[in-house]
Amino acid sequence: MTDEWKYPMIVEPAEDEQGTYYGATFPDLPGCGTMARTLEELRRSACEAVSVHVQALRDTGQPVPQSAAIGEEIVVKPS
Repeated sequence: MTDEWKYPMIVEPAEDEQGTYYGATFPDLPGCGTMARTLEELRRSACEAVSVHVQALRDTGQPVPQSAAIGEEIVVKPS
């Protein structure tokens, strides 16, 4: 594996008493996720989360998964 990793990120908005925040998960990296108040913060946090997760896998001798997930958006028209 190279020193550059590309993984699909799933972003979901949510609300709490302070307003909107965003959560991110990575289908190819179970257990890896992060949250932030803005999308810009989320992107930075996501890079850090993936980096830490991949390094932890390496440090413990576990395989680092290749990206296998494919993201595609569909449009469904209600009947």
